[in-house]
Amino acid sequence: MQTIYFSERLLCQLERLHTVPLTLVEAPAGYGKTTALKHALRDVPYGALRWHNAQDATVCCDWLVRQIAQKDSALAQQIFDLYHENGPLVHAKPAEESSLYLMIDNFQVIAAQFPFSVLQLLSALKGTAVHVIFLSRSFWQLPIQDLMHVCYISKKDFFLRKEDIICFAEELGISLTEKQAIHIQKETGGWAAVVSLYLQNGCEEVEWKKLSRLMEDLFWRRQEDILKKALLRLAQFETVDVEMVRALTEDIADLQQMGEWFYSLPLLYYDAEQQRYCLCALLRKFLLYRLHNASFLTQWDSYHRCGCWYREHGETKKAVAAFYKVLDYAGILSCDLTGLLFEKFDKLSYTEIAGEILRHCPMETKQRYPLSLLRLCYALFADAAFTEYQQLLEEAKGIICDGNDPNLLGEWELIAAFQDFPNLEKMEQHYQRAKRLMTAPSVIFTVGEPFLFGSISMWRLFYTKPGELERTAETLERVMKLYNSLTAGHGSGAAELYRGEVCCAQGRFADAEIYGYQALYASLQRKNACVTYGAALLLGTNAVYRGDLEAWKRILDYLEDPAHTYAFLQDSFLDVCMKETVQSYFAMLQPKESRLRKRLQAASNRLYDLNFTNSAIKGVRIPRIILKKNYHKAIGILEVALKVDARLIALPSQLFIHTNLALCYFAIGRSRKAAEHLEFTLSLAERDQVLSFAAYFREYLEPLFYLPSVSRKYAAVIQEIRSLPIQNIPAVPEWKAFIPKQENEWEEPLSKREREIAELAARGLRNGEIAEMLHISEGTVKNHLKIVFRKLNIDRRSSLRGRLR
Repeated sequence: MQTIYFSERLLCQLERLHTVPLTLVEAPAGYGKTTALKHALRDVPYGALRWHNAQDATVCCDWLVRQIAQKDSALAQQIFDLYHENGPLVHAKPAEESSLYLMIDNFQVIAAQFPFSVLQLLSALKGTAVHVIFLSRSFWQLPIQDLMHVCYISKKDFFLRKEDIICFAEELGISLTEKQAIHIQKETGGWAAVVSLYLQNGCEEVEWKKLSRLMEDLFWRRQEDILKKALLRLAQFETVDVEMVRALTEDIADLQQMGEWFYSLPLLYYDAEQQRYCLCALLRKFLLYRLHNASFLTQWDSYHRCGCWYREHGETKKAVAAFYKVLDYAGILSCDLTGLLFEKFDKLSYTEIAGEILRHCPMETKQRYPLSLLRLCYALFADAAFTEYQQLLEEAKGIICDGNDPNLLGEWELIAAFQDFPNLEKMEQHYQRAKRLMTAPSVIFTVGEPFLFGSISMWRLFYTKPGELERTAETLERVMKLYNSLTAGHGSGAAELYRGEVCCAQGRFADAEIYGYQALYASLQRKNACVTYGAALLLGTNAVYRGDLEAWKRILDYLEDPAHTYAFLQDSFLDVCMKETVQSYFAMLQPKESRLRKRLQAASNRLYDLNFTNSAIKGVRIPRIILKKNYHKAIGILEVALKVDARLIALPSQLFIHTNLALCYFAIGRSRKAAEHLEFTLSLAERDQVLSFAAYFREYLEPLFYLPSVSRKYAAVIQEIRSLPIQNIPAVPEWKAFIPKQENEWEEPLSKREREIAELAARGLRNGEIAEMLHISEGTVKNHLKIVFRKLNIDRRSSLRGRLR
């Protein structure tokens, strides 16, 4: 198969070398300089083409003079005079008729010593039969613009562009799409040798062994060890600017030397507009491969320097990832570990890294970074790693107490408060102790660190005891006032959000809207992202309950506008999680909204990684499983969810779980189990008037309200749910699933005569008409209907039709 291809652009350049006296061909080793020139000079007679491998500048000049003297003795004498002050004259030989092509290879070896005046003289010639061609890996800092008649072929001319790759493929009989060509060009940087491998491989990804072997042969083995060391340090970056090169390689070589090396490298080019060096994907992949297989000392040298660069330029996540590659715990702890909750580092979570530091980091290293230890404690608790949190908290206390720094002790108290979460009174005691210790605002709980683990609902955190809804609101207001005084308003809007959520849950929608806006503007003022998203969720939910879909869509548009994302959360996992939580909850409330439908389709059956932030999003995706009629799966997930740590599922989450369990058990005909779970929902509604959620789904809960154990005990609250002025959830075909699969186990079966009479009554016949039709007395009809009403648990004839379906 053909493995060589020259683009039209390169062929045009090669044609020019026949018309000019001087040609400069510049490209890294392996780019096919020699092959291209042999192609261009294939018709030149054997004796008219001469090669010289440059090793010494004077020797090269002498050779050049001797060769030119055979064609043009005057020109040879001029060149000779340029580098010999009082040398003998060149003896001319008889002129030859054909043109003479002189090739000087590896010019980069002698470039610094070679007289530039010789190049100027050659480029100024006109109509000469002498063509001198210099081949070099680079003409670094050679003022080519000062040369007159010159054909300059750079490494860019050897690159294959998208259209070149398509033409190459056509010559090989391969049909290539534009998308495939773009992909190959991006992966290979247009390096013809590698493009050829891709095409030989049927445009599929080339086996890495072949690629790495090619890179070894054509590139890596030819580089100096110092350059290899520098490249491995840069392997973490897709692009680097001059400042980065200087900082990362200053102990290896000066900037000018690095620039010369980079100029001559394959798959690395300089973007003059951006003023950055860009590493082609293949080069970067190869360097990372080499780094992965290098010695530990080489890896440490590369990743540690890379981590330091990222740390000093505020890219903490990348710094932590680089330091962790070589288990540089000191490097990790030296970073400002703010705003990393739930981030991933390759396949490892931030919490897992925190756990490793707890177990393996030497104590003397931990002692140098007490603040970082406290930030790791916060991360561990946020991800529900409660045991590890407690262990590291105790270690941090010992270290901080030894240092006798009151402010650090105050910071410790702020983190230690989570030992008593969600008990607000006990958390308040920690805050009071912190108040007595701290003389400045917290440096841990700043704008960049999400409030309360990134949870966007306050009542899902703190509403834990039936009957204490209002008392909790008052306590939270008091505690948040104290907390905000210690953290420069870190929890702004939280108390208002809790109040608004309570009002919404109780059906006091006007009050909920007021509190929602209070929470929104308080959080915007202090950049409390969690409360901002929580307020958006509250206002959107409130609008849906009131049937104001225009207001709800405005909230949805607000969330989808990137301009409203806090800058410090840009591209963070936490921002995505908070936004998706709101959108998923909206998708549950408005299942017909097309742009939200996909939010319900994500996996929600993984409970082993449940934490404060993702518990809500996992929960609201359960209805998707139910809508697919996977009732047994949903029951299994929900029953397990009830057994997780109580700190993760406060009463609102339990309300959601029990309500869904009631629907699922009812759908499979397990009415007694359905009644048990519905009782939790109704008892909470009765105790604290949290009616809205059940009222929104009342159309589907209605059959359950007739369960004997439910209807008798909770008749009053059921009536409140039925009468609450709230929009019902839009009907979707899947919700029709909530019809028992078998006759409900709580219904006593009707006799043949009872069913006959009941069906006639359901059709609207009077007692007398039924008696006459069935040839029985009207009193007998009345007695039968009383029994029917008791068995079906109804109290009026109008309910018969629905119960007899």
